[in-house]
Amino acid sequence: MMKKTVIFCSFIYLFCALSLPLFAVGGILSIPDSAEVRERALETWIAAPINMVVDKPVEIHYTKRGQGFQISSDLRGSELAVVFAPREHDYLFPEFAPGGWTMYRDIATGKINRIHVYFQHDPRIYLCLRPDDAPKKPKVQADLIIHGAYASRGTPLGIDFESILTLSFRDLYNLTAETLPWNYVKADTRNYPNNQYMVEKIRRKLANFEYVADAGYDENGAEIFLSTGEERSGTPGKISVDADGFTKWVVDGIVHPLTGCGLKLEPLKRPTFDVNETLFASSAPVNEMFRTYDWVRNLSTAVVCAERDNNFEPGTLGMDVKVNPFAGMVSRGGPVRNVGFIPQTGYDINLIKPLLYVLAATEPDMMYLGAVKTGAPGMEDQIETWTFHHDAVFFPYFDATGVCRVVVFESGVETNFEDFINQHQGSYVYLCRVKSSPKFSPVEYQLPEDAE
Repeated sequence: MMKKTVIFCSFIYLFCALSLPLFAVGGILSIPDSAEVRERALETWIAAPINMVVDKPVEIHYTKRGQGFQISSDLRGSELAVVFAPREHDYLFPEFAPGGWTMYRDIATGKINRIHVYFQHDPRIYLCLRPDDAPKKPKVQADLIIHGAYASRGTPLGIDFESILTLSFRDLYNLTAETLPWNYVKADTRNYPNNQYMVEKIRRKLANFEYVADAGYDENGAEIFLSTGEERSGTPGKISVDADGFTKWVVDGIVHPLTGCGLKLEPLKRPTFDVNETLFASSAPVNEMFRTYDWVRNLSTAVVCAERDNNFEPGTLGMDVKVNPFAGMVSRGGPVRNVGFIPQTGYDINLIKPLLYVLAATEPDMMYLGAVKTGAPGMEDQIETWTFHHDAVFFPYFDATGVCRVVVFESGVETNFEDFINQHQGSYVYLCRVKSSPKFSPVEYQLPEDAE
């Protein structure tokens, strides 16, 4: 009996050990692999002269396991793209599906410029493989690109570029497991229940909101002017808020189940750093220049204090997002450098999308409070015109298909993420993290009993 038990336990251990790599990388090693097909098509599609590939009819090849790949060529500007597209449902062959492999060759010289390898259900996440500048036997350099940002740029793989032409994705992953930040692009889709719970609960309340400048609620649910703390009269059946009031409403929904009340107003308005010790200068009052910066830092700190039953000290608990996961941004003129975190400023608005992707993968089930820093129109080059004037709440999560979604709420409405980025072009966003809560219970301020 003991021997059988040992054998059974050994089998279970072996099974788990073999299964671990697939689970650990979020299933990306189970994507369709074209290595077998590429090796078969090496002379006729990949290494053939350009003139023999340009008008070559489309072909469909199958691996020994029955996975189909469509091979085709496509002129794209000064390049010829040779595409190995995996078969998906309904006999479709999408180029950018997981397992897609696209080679770009210079039409004039026939040289291979780069190869794009797709492994997620998002075409904006891919691996770019390039030959280095060696004249005879170039080696491989790798770029890991996330929504237009370089998570890794020019990482040497240490093998000849020719070898990559028929290398399997599994071998490619194993080769770069220690050199590329794969943790940025893998996620277990089951790790986001609280974010999705809070999103759905907030959505059910949106019809009750109305925007009112300077409006919010105190710790007891009384409607107040945020600037003075004085009580005001609201619209019966409506939740009256501005951007700051709405952000506080969301955070109060986390804090209230822990403490029995919302957050007091005045501590949220305290300065979180000494502006006189910086190079900032402004003709506007300091409390106005950094208003939403201090607001989101104090809100995120207050949540931690409520969870730990600690006293509230402004902006001191390290909830600020200061990571620098990118080497630059993709652009026509080459990678743009210096796109990381800037103290007392945050991140360029165009970096927010890839940044929230990485944060969702590495910090699952976190929500983020964002303070928007914008310059006066036409005067952005003058530092004294920049102010933190607006704030929003971001919920990033990976859905069941493995695609990263970012839900944005601001001023009592849900805003499309792309629209938010376009609306705030030229601005910066300072982010603070807040752990999303399964006990999220926003207070029903001045609502009738039957309101939803």
